Amino acid sequence: MVNNRSIYIWGGIFLLAVDRSIVKDNIFDGNGGIGAPAILLLGLEEDKIEETTIKGNKIVNSGRSAIDATHTVNLSIYRNIIQDNIGHGLDISNSELGIIENNKIMGNLWGIKLDEGSHHTIKDNIIKDNVGPGIFFNGISDSFVIGNRITNNSDYWGVGLAGDSILNIIEGNYIQNHELGIFIFEEAESNMIYNNYLNNSINAEIDNILMNFWNIVDTPGKNIVGGPYLGGNYWANPDGTGYSQTCESSHGDGICDEPYVLNENNVDYLPLTLN
Repeated sequence: MVNNRSIYIWGGIFLLAVDRSIVKDNIFDGNGGIGAPAILLLGLEEDKIEETTIKGNKIVNSGRSAIDATHTVNLSIYRNIIQDNIGHGLDISNSELGIIENNKIMGNLWGIKLDEGSHHTIKDNIIKDNVGPGIFFNGISDSFVIGNRITNNSDYWGVGLAGDSILNIIEGNYIQNHELGIFIFEEAESNMIYNNYLNNSINAEIDNILMNFWNIVDTPGKNIVGGPYLGGNYWANPDGTGYSQTCESSHGDGICDEPYVLNENNVDYLPLTLN
């Protein structure tokens, strides 16, 4: 499905248990009415949709989510503009091995919502100005959130982890201009969160005492604020009073002398600084 234009039609594209489809270079404007997404992929638990590519599309003003996918494997979503949809930008559930890369996801209800799945990669996207969270994981494991710019997503959090979300890596992201940068709900644990630039009113809130990891060992390499070592995260506040903005660093390595303690089981032992 290539180079089509679908404007103000109740449904855009509906794929039911169809493998190896490509949806490329289309315009979807005002599709869906109330309750139907612009692109709907509906697999079955015993017959998942495999190897779908959604690339180079413009999806705007839909009556529900731009892309809604259930029971998929190897779903690739590249270089789309997903903007001003009444529902979520991406709403993906019960799926595995998805790649979401180089998209602009702006002005939707939520940015990216993933429910129950594993082994996804969310990389190099611009996710901003959504009404709700930028990225929300519920029951997601073994997935990567890397190199995204997640900014100004209303009064919600930039990234949220809930419902047995475990063993995910959140690295190299700019998460800025939220009331709350990262929200970890009760059952999320064993996630690795490091080398992120956090500049929010509250950068992280943890609704449990389960352990997550906020730094790697100090490793030579350029970090997210240009320092010479990778370690933890850069903790800033808009008013200039963030931990990384005010900590002491006496070794010239761009690492704060003291750890940043979120709670007893959540500590950034190597917070980054420019001091």
